[in-house]
Amino acid sequence: MSRKLKFSSPARWGLILALFFLAVIYGFLLGKYQVFPARIFQKISNTTATKETAPYERNAEIFPHAFKKAIIKQQVYPAVTNLSEISAQLDTLYFPAEEFFTAYERLRLIGEQRDADVFRVDYQIAGRQYSAFSYRRDTASPTSAAGCATLIIPGSGKNQSTPIFQKDLGNYHGDILSVFELRCDSYVLVKPNEDFLAIHDGKRKLDYDFILRYLLNKGGSYSAQYLVSSLALTKYLQEHYAEVYVAGLSQGGEAALL
Repeated sequence: MSRKLKFSSPARWGLILALFFLAVIYGFLLGKYQVFPARIFQKISNTTATKETAPYERNAEIFPHAFKKAIIKQQVYPAVTNLSEISAQLDTLYFPAEEFFTAYERLRLIGEQRDADVFRVDYQIAGRQYSAFSYRRDTASPTSAAGCATLIIPGSGKNQSTPIFQKDLGNYHGDILSVFELRCDSYVLVKPNEDFLAIHDGKRKLDYDFILRYLLNKGGSYSAQYLVSSLALTKYLQEHYAEVYVAGLSQGGEAALL
């Protein structure tokens, strides 16, 4: 048979007073000497305060997801540091998709510039100004008068223009440049956000999920933009060479046919 422990009234009040004094003494030690578990409470308090007071920063939230792929060392555009700068660079790529079908006849060349191996043609169409970029290599033949030019449009894959220009036989384009430079000056189109035209944060370039959706939502098209740039380069070459060839492999071959 079990028995419940019972206290008389004086004993009960004595126990209550003893517990009260122990609580006062422990509180004094906790506050002055940081006895256990004061430091644990302090860490919890600091963590909570940090979470509550840390400001929301949009760039810190979005940038790790927006920039993923590697870039080459030399870049035309400076690194972007915020969403406004990203939008400004994306806006330069906007080309109305419906303008594509008559672009060759209507685009107007307004200038060109060569800086070492980089060649640029500036043109106007649909009330906006654009620049078409390429690598350029003069013909390797000492006897050729370079009466012809070839525009090579790279296929799919990241930064494909650079290995084409560098004749990287490990790349799937193989020696396509070597074939043409024996007779013609050669130009290798550089697509937007590829090679030295990346929209980048200094280390990585902007993911195409951001680019394609941005342009489509505005009624534009990434593909139309780089195809029109290839048309501008072709138009320039036709004004300066007797013969012009357009070549490509894979996606670049399809673009060349178009």
